[in-house]
Amino acid sequence: MSGQGREDDIVLQELPDGWWVHFIGEGGAIDSYDTPFASYRQALGTAKAAAEFSAE
Repeated sequence: MSGQGREDDIVLQELPDGWWVHFIGEGGAIDSYDTPFASYRQALGTAKAAAEFSAE
């Protein structure tokens, strides 16, 4: 994951166990959901909702 995003980015990453949604914070800190999503579409929908929420 290192180097794949900047502060305030949301990164989707496919791993063998599913699609992970990562949030890049201050100083490159990474926060993620506890479990992966089964599909890209689910992960993308969640990332879009999180982006809309943080924009408010």
